[in-house]
Amino acid sequence: MNTNIQAVSYDWLMAHASNPEDGLTMAFAGVIQSAGKGEIQPPNLGMGLSLNKFVELLDRFFPGASVDMCVASNTAESSECQPFREDEFQDLVELLLEHRSDDAEHTEWLAYAFASGCMGKDHLYADMGLPGRPAVSGLLERHFNSLFLKNEGRKMKWKKFLYKQLCDRAEVQACPAPSCSVCDEYRNCFGTEENAAAQLMAAGSPV
Repeated sequence: MNTNIQAVSYDWLMAHASNPEDGLTMAFAGVIQSAGKGEIQPPNLGMGLSLNKFVELLDRFFPGASVDMCVASNTAESSECQPFREDEFQDLVELLLEHRSDDAEHTEWLAYAFASGCMGKDHLYADMGLPGRPAVSGLLERHFNSLFLKNEGRKMKWKKFLYKQLCDRAEVQACPAPSCSVCDEYRNCFGTEENAAAQLMAAGSPV
């Protein structure tokens, strides 16, 4: 019997896992579960990946799971599942991929998993279903090392740190908002260039 992705649990995925102790496996299982439960809202329930890539991920890390999951209808975008904070999500993916430590496909998938976790409202490790902040640090150190090293002393919480990188790239002052979508500078970061310029002019700032 097929299992709808919304009903997929961490434990169910781990029962299919080829290596349940692997950090990547735990991260993917946690994000898939959180997305299915609606706790995070990436562009689709397959962490923003295309259907083919999502099935490939499942087959590699959770052999047999894709056969039992109704992934086709749940990863495709539809009128019931529109992209959520798409610009923000894609900028996070791009930021991570710019700092990837290798060209392995699973590193690309992990970038999407981290970006998906950032779509939640809790700590990054919680939204990714990981046991704690050290697990996030370990994955970033191994797979996105140059980005990991930029958080000097690892003093800043990882989700806040990632958003600070987006703020720095957009040359806006980092704000305490938990995500870009609720920040006053959102239009400057993710709106069209024309909208950003108009706002700056209205505020009396040089464009």
